[in-house]
Amino acid sequence: MFLRLTSVTIAVPAADVVAARDWYGRVLGRPPDHEAAPRVFEWELVSGAHLQLYADEPSGEGQTLRLGVDDLDAAIAVLREAGAGVGPRHEFAGHVAFCSFDDPFGNRLSLYQVLH
Repeated sequence: MFLRLTSVTIAVPAADVVAARDWYGRVLGRPPDHEAAPRVFEWELVSGAHLQLYADEPSGEGQTLRLGVDDLDAAIAVLREAGAGVGPRHEFAGHVAFCSFDDPFGNRLSLYQVLH
């Protein structure tokens, strides 16, 4: 078994997410494509690849790679079978389900499934 990816999202934290939204909007030449959740802004940069800004303090450790899948529970099973440390499954307002996981090399990543 393997992961069947549907999209990729690079998540970037910003302490002032509204200012970050405005700055990235100027740089990209357009406003975000949508507000995925309160204070979470997304642009589709190219087909299937997204930039996501969310309200949080930047850690200085880099951004989070989020991998989109059609079936989050099946993907979690694949990761556990491969020895990844998988965190709890969360769901946000019936729109998206997600979890974080650690690869064997110390990197924290995330899986998500769009529910609508």
